[in-house]
Amino acid sequence: MTEEHAPIRRPNGTFLPGVSGNPDGRTRGAVSLVALLKGELREHPERGEAIVAALLDRAAEGDPACIKLALDRIDGPLALKIEGMSEAQMRAWLMRMCEALMRRLPVEHHQAIAEALWETCGDDEGGPLLELPEGEP
Repeated sequence: MTEEHAPIRRPNGTFLPGVSGNPDGRTRGAVSLVALLKGELREHPERGEAIVAALLDRAAEGDPACIKLALDRIDGPLALKIEGMSEAQMRAWLMRMCEALMRRLPVEHHQAIAEALWETCGDDEGGPLLELPEGEP
């Protein structure tokens, strides 16, 4: 093969050593989306607070994606926690995560979290899995 027709990728699609898919690199002055978002939240922290409040509201309403995102941010991704855990350990971990979420949510959302926990892993003996703090619904 001539130099101008030499392969630049392996059969699996990855680039050969010393070959770049973007030889010119990132355009000068280009700003990443992450940098833009961080800058915006630094200038307007109330927007970040509104995003967190909206996420927790949706989690309390039972949105599974929002529940997962909130729990992942509190104590790491669920998949990392489940490996090697017994069912009792998983229940205990889930209860701790729900309690942590409840500490961060207004009182009016606590009942919804307790009900979601009950539906997820109810006690076979009919007892509550999560005790609501005194004075809560």
